[in-house]
Amino acid sequence: MVKVSKPESAVEKVTNRASVAPVAPAAPIIELSPTLTVRELGELLHLSAVDVIKQLMRNGIMANINQVIDYKTAALVAASLGVQSRLKQARKSAAKAEKKEALPGEEASRLKPRPAVVTVMGHVDHGKT
Repeated sequence: MVKVSKPESAVEKVTNRASVAPVAPAAPIIELSPTLTVRELGELLHLSAVDVIKQLMRNGIMANINQVIDYKTAALVAASLGVQSRLKQARKSAAKAEKKEALPGEEASRLKPRPAVVTVMGHVDHGKT
């Protein structure tokens, strides 16, 4: 006897073909400033600060939510969570621009130092005797 098989549908043809291994999505890349708090790192990683603190503890670093950590430490935590990081480029001219805006029209070489202004203030009686 001859066995008659039904023709394969298009879906079966696709599923029967050699399956290609799924491509893992690239790890997200975040930009970190030279210093940031644990809370800020948690926000950048879309995690709670508690999870970031736990990861810091696993790496032997005790830090609270408001403590400032450096880039190297933040990059270590991000890498252990599967996130790539890079250092955010700081604007070097920002400090110079602020300094120039503080003294419009004055050259620093022409300015003279002057003594500090000291005010002595007394006690104010509010009438409660």
